[in-house]
Amino acid sequence: MSNSLLSGKIEIRIENHNQEAYIEKFFAFDLEDNPYSTDDIVEILNNEGIVYGYSTEIIEFYLESIKQNGEILYNILIAQIDKPLKKGAENLSFISKYPYSPLDEKRWKMIDDYLRNFTLEKYSFFPFPVLFVHKGETIARFNKLEENLAGKNFLGEEILPNRNSTIDFSAGEGVFLDKNSFSFVAGTSGYLIINNNNIHVRSPFYLTKDKYELYFINLPRFNDEIPTNDEILDFAEKASIKKHYIIANPLQDLTPGIHSLLASGKQPTESFDAELEIKFTLETTVGKVDEKGVIDFKEKKTFTDVEEGTLLAIKKNPITGKDGENLVGNPLPARHPKDVIMKTGMGLRIDKGEKYIKYYAATDGIIDYKNEVLSIFPTITISGDVNYGSGNVKTKVNVFITGNVSEGFKVVSDKNITINGAIEDNTYVYAKGDIYVKGGIIGENANVECDGNLTAKYVENANIKCKGNINIQRFINNGDIICGGNMIVFGHAINLNERGAIVNSIIKIKKNVMVPVIGSDANTPTEITLGYDPALLKKIENYKTILEKIDQEIIDIKAKYEEDITLENILTIIKDYARSVKDDIINSIKKIQTIQKKKDMVSKILDRENFNHDFLLKNSKIDITQKCFPTIIIHMEHLQLTIDKMETAKTIYYNPEEKVLEIIPFVV
Repeated sequence: MSNSLLSGKIEIRIENHNQEAYIEKFFAFDLEDNPYSTDDIVEILNNEGIVYGYSTEIIEFYLESIKQNGEILYNILIAQIDKPLKKGAENLSFISKYPYSPLDEKRWKMIDDYLRNFTLEKYSFFPFPVLFVHKGETIARFNKLEENLAGKNFLGEEILPNRNSTIDFSAGEGVFLDKNSFSFVAGTSGYLIINNNNIHVRSPFYLTKDKYELYFINLPRFNDEIPTNDEILDFAEKASIKKHYIIANPLQDLTPGIHSLLASGKQPTESFDAELEIKFTLETTVGKVDEKGVIDFKEKKTFTDVEEGTLLAIKKNPITGKDGENLVGNPLPARHPKDVIMKTGMGLRIDKGEKYIKYYAATDGIIDYKNEVLSIFPTITISGDVNYGSGNVKTKVNVFITGNVSEGFKVVSDKNITINGAIEDNTYVYAKGDIYVKGGIIGENANVECDGNLTAKYVENANIKCKGNINIQRFINNGDIICGGNMIVFGHAINLNERGAIVNSIIKIKKNVMVPVIGSDANTPTEITLGYDPALLKKIENYKTILEKIDQEIIDIKAKYEEDITLENILTIIKDYARSVKDDIINSIKKIQTIQKKKDMVSKILDRENFNHDFLLKNSKIDITQKCFPTIIIHMEHLQLTIDKMETAKTIYYNPEEKVLEIIPFVV
């Protein structure tokens, strides 16, 4: 069974007393999908007893039209007899000697159907020339037959006229009958059509459905007549077409088979859809591959952080084009452009312009882009422990960890770190801001550093470097700690399992220590260095070195001369010297003066740093508010104080007058 919509069996229907033959459904292919040819159609007609009255050129036209347009044709007049006319009947003849008979209905029907259903998209080949007439032109005239005119039937046999063998023609659309000359005259310009013995003139112009374009239907024409410019303008006026859209001399270069554009409206300008350009990439990796191809799953990537001011996305705003206009002045709306919705949450700065909208990070943070909503969160939250689930954490933003930092993992932040659990052994935690540990810091290979302040419940066997203050809620046991601010260990008990002790630790601190208890009854030593600021000492040493070099530079310049060129009367001494010698000495004097200014400036800086150093030593102390257990060793640069017996509450401080470390009772 055929699957083609253009396939089927062609059947012939004969009507009007065996005078007309029709194809009910004109298919392009037979039931086996073989294409019908002109010979196939002729054979079908012959099998129906029709050997006369058809035209192969018309059959070819219909076959080609079906194939090109992909549409079945219905009820096609494919053949007709030649009708006889009796003597004295009115016979119609064309003035222009048009070669086709007014009685050839199958040809006229083909022209009529074509013009009625004309569209630019449909097949436009035409097999014979049609007659184009101008307004006022005489089309045809009646003449009485002086003798009988025989016809022919479908078998080609002659048919003699009888008393009814007459045909009456009437004026139809675009035509009127001039009764004086007994002639049909064109009332408008266009193509000649005869339909059911009515003579019409059909417009040769095609106005598209949207009334945007006007065409001349360029069929092959007898005598090659075309519409005049006045006829084009006349049609445009009747169709309410604005004349300024008519193309100047549109028919001067006609191409056969190509319909000619006479006028076109104003197209709307192009609209542009909105576009969204994402500038960031959300990177997630399972780990980092080393040179040997081994994956370090600790280095997995689960988030993307961003700095304040980073451009995250650009939205190109939609642009609606300007409306156009069709030929009759109706607006042709520009296409409504598609928009893109950029949903935004917190942490963004939005700059709106006429053409663009730009989205920036309003703060350092973590990019969150889910469900088409973009946000920047200033804190990354690790739910649970830092382990293989999260990987190592390295970010520019605040970090909040609800669990522990598990053994073997790292947490690094350019801001603050908050840990609800503990920091375990063999870890590294660093923050440019503060670190808060709700639990403890445990393990001799636990390394914690921060540029701000550190707060923890307790410290045990850990290494800590803190540029700010350190606050410990419970105790420090076997800790190795450097503190650039003050240290407070809270509590009041003397038992390590309770609160408030520093035991068996090495502590270097810039300012003050306050702790209830140092040491334990196990007699484990604790060393504390007060006034610890190696950076300050290094600066002082550097400035001293610079001054030594400056002094040596002055000595080297003075050594070049027998005279002491720094004397106040040096210019009097050298007044009689040769000009070149005197100039050299004067230049050296100026150089020493410049060096001396530099020395004075460095000396002032050194004095200031020495003052800071003295102030630091004078204000550094240890307040032990409950008890001291031996052994406690207190350092301050070259000074050392040892407490080798149990003591009550004490304060250890630096006495600047005696330049010694002293110990006195603690006073609240």
